[in-house]
Amino acid sequence: STLDLPPDLDPAVAQTLGQLRDQLGRLTVPLPQEAVGVGARWRAKSQLELNGIEVRQVLEYRVEERNGTTLELDVRGTQTAQRQAVDSPGGVTLRVRSFKTTLRGSTTMDLTRLLPVSSRVRGSGDQTFDVRAGGESGELRQQIELEVTLRPE
Repeated sequence: STLDLPPDLDPAVAQTLGQLRDQLGRLTVPLPQEAVGVGARWRAKSQLELNGIEVRQVLEYRVEERNGTTLELDVRGTQTAQRQAVDSPGGVTLRVRSFKTTLRGSTTMDLTRLLPVSSRVRGSGDQTFDVRAGGESGELRQQIELEVTLRPE
């Protein structure tokens, strides 16, 4: 799916809708062109921007179960970023030295709906950055643990 924004849109509205467009792309499950059944696997590669950092995401899906139009999928993947410089607000410059996050989870989808019925993905990652601000510089290392849950209201 795509969300085309008119060029004369109010900048604040355009920013909000642009974020919505990006989030919808991350929530949908890209299905392969060919028909697949239980046990099928496929990969989806995409480019993301996370806080100004260009990130490559590779997700592998596996059909665990099918019941009518409902699919249970196993999801595994990685997010990686190459060395790059990112200028942040306030005159802070980050230089990515290493960036990798590993993801694992499950998704339930109904083939008659655009978004998954439910999803739960956990991840862990390590990132290292060189930081420059106000003539000072240093190294920032972070380890992250994340969990994203999508469920019906």
